[in-house]
Amino acid sequence: MQIKVLGTVGLESTRLADLVKTVITTAGVDAVVEKVEEYREIVRHGVMSMPALIIDGKVRCRGRVPSLEEICQMLNVPLPRKLREEQPKVAEIDEEIFSERPRIFMREIRK
Repeated sequence: MQIKVLGTVGLESTRLADLVKTVITTAGVDAVVEKVEEYREIVRHGVMSMPALIIDGKVRCRGRVPSLEEICQMLNVPLPRKLREEQPKVAEIDEEIFSERPRIFMREIRK
C-alpha cells in the first residue's frame, strides 16, 4: 500500500503524518508512508487544500486532519484496541494560532 501525506511544513500535515504512522505500526499494515512537501508535486495531484491524504493514488481526505477511526476506515483495518484505550501523542496545537476567540481585523481609514 502506498500512502502519501501532502502538505507544506506545518502543524496539521505533521499531525496527519503522525496519526497515519501510528495506525500503520499499531495495526500492522504493510504500507509505505511518504510525506510530500514540494508544492509542484502537491499541485500535480490536484489538491489545493492541505493537508491531504492519498492512498494508492486516490485522494481520500483533504483540507482537514481525519480522526483515528476515519484513517482506519480508509485503510480498511479495524481500530486497534491499543488506540481505543489511549490516544497517541501528536504535535501539540499552539493556542495562540488556533484560539477559539474570533479575531476581528480592522483597518483604520484615514481621511
